[in-house]
Amino acid sequence: MKAKIISLLAGDSLADYRAGIELLIENIGTEKLPDSELDQEIIERACAIIILERWMEYPDYIAAVQDIIDNLPKYAPLVSNEKVGQHIRGIALFINGLAKGQIELSGFLSPTASGYMMSASAAEAISYYLKTEGEDDAFFNKTAAFFEQISSTQYAVIAALKKIKTWTSPMARGFYNIMTATDMANQYWLLDSLQKVVNDPVVKTDIFDKYLGVLNAVRENCVAEGEKAKLEQLDDVIKMVEYKSSGR
Repeated sequence: MKAKIISLLAGDSLADYRAGIELLIENIGTEKLPDSELDQEIIERACAIIILERWMEYPDYIAAVQDIIDNLPKYAPLVSNEKVGQHIRGIALFINGLAKGQIELSGFLSPTASGYMMSASAAEAISYYLKTEGEDDAFFNKTAAFFEQISSTQYAVIAALKKIKTWTSPMARGFYNIMTATDMANQYWLLDSLQKVVNDPVVKTDIFDKYLGVLNAVRENCVAEGEKAKLEQLDDVIKMVEYKSSGR
């Protein structure tokens, strides 16, 4: 099972990758895929969905992103619409950010969730509006489905991580590599998946203590160099990691 999952996660399409995640969450923690068979590669490849915009070059993913970029301008007149204008702006800025390998949430009024989830909700809202106006909503139905696929896959990975009861250093290394490569919000999300195993010696040493050690070392440099702005940001991250390390 492990070999099949890794093969799918290392495949050449978003469809393969999602199939790999589905197999992972179905089998992790069972006799087919016990914790003892997990390693750095499978954890790192699975967690990588959290930063997919940085590395994903699958043809089906790129085609879907480009399709949205190409067709969204056709709905430019809706930008001034008080009901769905903000949704159009949110999707437009987010999808163009993805094309550049970035996450751009400034188009959303209250960015309280992942960009993929908010974009899916925005597309669904526009689809509903168009339908009530007697207009074709097929494009936004397809757009919502694309974003929902990614959002649900991200949540599936977090759910899979929560099933792990025993961690090894290689597994922790794979988790740490992705966790430290993302922003504070996603770090919180990933660390939340460790809530039930914060007292696991490997989790404590190889993830929480290791990261806090790095953060505090950087903090000392910021203090020495008088970088107040960076210091405030670092303190927020440190507080967050300490909070999650307590199992909360």
